[in-house]
Amino acid sequence: MADFRRIERKGTVVSVTDEQIVVEIINRSACAECKAKGLCSLSEQKEKRIEAAPLPGQSWSVGEEARVSLKTSLGFRAVFLMYVLPLMVLLAVLFTLHALGVSELLTGLAALAAPLVCYWVVWLFRDRIGREYVFVLEKP
Repeated sequence: MADFRRIERKGTVVSVTDEQIVVEIINRSACAECKAKGLCSLSEQKEKRIEAAPLPGQSWSVGEEARVSLKTSLGFRAVFLMYVLPLMVLLAVLFTLHALGVSELLTGLAALAAPLVCYWVVWLFRDRIGREYVFVLEKP
């Protein structure tokens, strides 16, 4: 039975060490399975590698199939940190500086720079944020 509180993907183990297991996931667009994909340039396929710590009692080998999962709430948090928060900061700076009568050029430049500051702060705290994102590996 599917757990709707988790984001799950199937992948293949590509590397195994005592500290981490690397799983390769292939994301395919909806049209990747289309028979006419060779004639159309819309089909898309991306490979992603996920690193996860092995759980006690689990043994993995290269080439083995694995199911990688993450809490849905962490996925929503990532979307908020990388998309919603920078947009809110951009709009807040834009409207505030415009209301204060700052020139349009400076307002626009400051509004464009504001999301960069958000991304810089996320980059500074990347290790702390990364510790909260724990991927769980399961055998299918």
